[in-house]
Amino acid sequence: MSAPAPSRRSAALALEQLTAEIRSELYLLLDDVGGQICLVLDRGIGGQLDHVVPGGAEALRSHGVRFVRSLRPELDAVREHRVVYLVRPTVAAMMLIAGHVMNENMAEVTPRRFHVFMVPRTTVLCTHVLEEAGVLPHVRVGAYRLDAIALDTDVLSLELPDSLREVAVDGDPTALECVTQFLLRFEQLYGTPREVRTFGTAARGVAERLARADLRAERARCRARSGGDGVATAAGPRDFGGVLPQCNLSDAADARARRDVDTLVIIDRLADLVTPMVTPLTYEGLVDEVMGGIHHGCARLPRAVVADDADETASAAAADADGDRVAYALNSRDALYAEVRDLNIEELGARLGDRAKAIRAAYDAFRARRDASITEIHDFVKRIPGLAAAYQSLQTHIRLAECVARATDARAFRARWHAERTFLEGEPAFDVIDDLLATREPPFSLLRLACLASLTMGGLRAARHDALRRGVLQTYGFELLGTLHHLERVGLLARARDATAAGLVLGGGGARTPFAALRRALRLVVADVNSRQPSDAAYVSSGYAPISVRLVEAIAAPDGAALAAALPQVPGLPHLAYAPRAFSREELGCAFDDAGAGVLAAGALSRASPGSPAIPGAKPVLVVVFVGGVTYAEIAALRLLSRQPDFPFTVLVAATAVINGARLLQTLVMEMENSLQKTHATA
Repeated sequence: MSAPAPSRRSAALALEQLTAEIRSELYLLLDDVGGQICLVLDRGIGGQLDHVVPGGAEALRSHGVRFVRSLRPELDAVREHRVVYLVRPTVAAMMLIAGHVMNENMAEVTPRRFHVFMVPRTTVLCTHVLEEAGVLPHVRVGAYRLDAIALDTDVLSLELPDSLREVAVDGDPTALECVTQFLLRFEQLYGTPREVRTFGTAARGVAERLARADLRAERARCRARSGGDGVATAAGPRDFGGVLPQCNLSDAADARARRDVDTLVIIDRLADLVTPMVTPLTYEGLVDEVMGGIHHGCARLPRAVVADDADETASAAAADADGDRVAYALNSRDALYAEVRDLNIEELGARLGDRAKAIRAAYDAFRARRDASITEIHDFVKRIPGLAAAYQSLQTHIRLAECVARATDARAFRARWHAERTFLEGEPAFDVIDDLLATREPPFSLLRLACLASLTMGGLRAARHDALRRGVLQTYGFELLGTLHHLERVGLLARARDATAAGLVLGGGGARTPFAALRRALRLVVADVNSRQPSDAAYVSSGYAPISVRLVEAIAAPDGAALAAALPQVPGLPHLAYAPRAFSREELGCAFDDAGAGVLAAGALSRASPGSPAIPGAKPVLVVVFVGGVTYAEIAALRLLSRQPDFPFTVLVAATAVINGARLLQTLVMEMENSLQKTHATA
């Protein structure tokens, strides 16, 4: 809990309202526990709290928190403190907590009481695990709705990286319920959108849950008018694990009156699996790919990259050889990063050079003025801290850009980019995949390119598919057998016949495949894109525009021909487009029944005409929600779209997580233990 959160004052919406509400709920939980508290955090929760509690541990101290610990098998001696857990609702976390409770209470004459708050919801399974372990009488179970954090002024994340696997592989709708609860809170704060559009099955599921939850709140409101307390639950027991988040009825009643959000677009990641498999070429996207990932808005960088001066760099480089890294916040609080994060790597060096010249010119201009007045000297002295901070930020990003450039200049990186481009254009490049397999490249690097081949070529021919599967298992071991099964089940790696029959995998290559139709209708591949002064979303990968971004662009285009040609090829029919305010809540809830679903899909081919903006002179706000994760390439492309004067909306992005191709594939891993290898190692 140390990385600074981004400033949200320049956001299209007042995101501080959302953050303040989540922070207030945390303080209420801690104050209700009272006394001196030892706060135990599950992995990743601390990074999320950095965005909610600006003061970090110091701010929590005023609410009784004396120690902050990570969840691990051993609990440090805290006998005089009350233990509060903020954990994900997983069986593994519950087993650790059960062990803590039993160990602590064995040494106590009077059993202690522990407080377990699951994030963002409780589950019946987790409560049952505590009950089976015999510790439930000593545990207070509750939920803390840390459902979304503002990673930046225009990006919200629910931090649910496994959502695609849970929904598409495990058949677990928990992630959809979490997105629904987030959108309910979002509507209470910023109003019901004028129009809702969905692409994909999971997106339609979220829209349906949202409408039904809104209907339940309306019915509870009616009951409250005839003698209630003004508080209702927005979800039923099956929707939220039996523990119901409360919403104020007056807020729910006013949601349709507010006009902060014009349009809500919900996109299922399965509707565009191609984009995560493509290597991004923006600075932020490459930092995420090359430097080990950006998590909760922070990257763990080598100390040599963030060292203050040249003297520290040498010792820091030695420290990094031992794996020593430091957390570095990457958000709009760093003005230079906000300027360069979405640049194509081709333009990055020139922009950093211009910034270096500007800082040097500021110093040189003052030094050249020997007749400067006292007032001018005083004004320059006041600027020195800002110039020093700008210089340090510049040095950090120059070093970081050098690390990225070393990766992108490598022959293997360029060969991979050319292979990706070949597949995207509909031509085979299987020799590159064969070379990766023969040289035993990391398995996920191989599988990522193979998945792109499958997605763009309409699936792999039976002989090619079987050969790839056999080669992977022989080269990397049978432990990947379950992972290959998950890739096939999601639709990332499929036989050509299966892909066509399932309708889930985007094809390519042939003129009659869905991806080829999408490529033509949405102009997914642009040969002459200007990466230095971009005006087209395809600049994010020097030639390929994300399908999801093209869909957002198409719904606002005056000519609906592109949307009409593309929609039948996007998985997850039917796609919906409706105006929630045009229906009563009863009508909207009933419209999602099979008999009325056609009413909501009737406007899918129509243009999204913006309404009146909430702020005069500003563009209306369009919120794009990705169920299954969003990539930095898509974020950069949507930012470009938002800045264009002819695009009628300001875009705000929300997602279950920020992902890249490698992390998406890793969530689909099926762990398999090699007992033979284990026996051999011990023999």
